[in-house]
Amino acid sequence: MKLTEKKKGKLKWLLTIVSVVLSIATLVAVCVGLGNLADTKKVDNGDYAIGTIVAESGKIVDSKHSAYMKDAETIDGLVIELDEETATITYKVAFYDEDGKFISMTDELESDFDTANIPETAETFRVVITPYQVDGENVELNIFNMGKYTSQLDVSFNK
Repeated sequence: MKLTEKKKGKLKWLLTIVSVVLSIATLVAVCVGLGNLADTKKVDNGDYAIGTIVAESGKIVDSKHSAYMKDAETIDGLVIELDEETATITYKVAFYDEDGKFISMTDELESDFDTANIPETAETFRVVITPYQVDGENVELNIFNMGKYTSQLDVSFNK
């Protein structure tokens, strides 16, 4: 079957239109996917500092044996998961009200966090991670080994 010039022109336009529509659909799908990723933030190793939070006062103090989240983040959509089979840490969660005033802190946890334990007036949280003792001695954290421990806990929340 031989195509006439008129049919060739129509076919080129049809292929061009289909190509443009597919390109737009792909771009929209990528943007929607990226937009959904931006709604949730995962805490990474750089979000922690060496030190701890005092359970009675919420005060941040020096400690070479723990790491705490530098910034308090929203409890909205909070999920904290620990791989209990391979973890060598415990963690605590500190809670703050809308004015940033300390409310309370959980006991040491060794499993996924149950959001039913969030205080009613809490707006933000911070996590403190403490490695298990080795041979009866507390592990001393430094910039070289801190990521080994902070990466054992998956913490995410809505932005």
